[in-house]
Amino acid sequence: MKKLNIIGVIYPIPKAILDRSLKNSDNVFIKNSVNDKKPIYLDSGSEIWFYVGSPYKKVFARGIIKSIEVISYKELIKKYGKKLMQKEEEIKNYCGKGFIDNLKKKTVYVINNLKSLNEGLNLPFPITMTGRYINKKEYLEIIKHGKKI
Repeated sequence: MKKLNIIGVIYPIPKAILDRSLKNSDNVFIKNSVNDKKPIYLDSGSEIWFYVGSPYKKVFARGIIKSIEVISYKELIKKYGKKLMQKEEEIKNYCGKGFIDNLKKKTVYVINNLKSLNEGLNLPFPITMTGRYINKKEYLEIIKHGKKI
């Protein structure tokens, strides 16, 4: 079996939410869980990067994952409500009632050292709405590519 050397993940996020999160030190990011299980390639200490799409198409922040857990929407609001990067009303408007009411659990990332990358880094590859794992080689490409442009 080929070793993947995954060191982190890049997730898309609206710029307004990211900017507010950086300003307010909000450090809890949520995604729908796959099969109600933690991501198999990520753990505490992995990197998490935040990508802002059109018109920017750049990574504007990064941090280190402190912890990952898979819990219900109600549990995550109770436990992390004030520290969520996506606020409850934004989650309702963006994801709809089904996200909140369904039984599918949410993957919760608690992030340490969330830092702005100021002007952002350009990426040498696309990012989808589901995000993208990055390995060591891609990490080095991002740093090299981002500084060139």
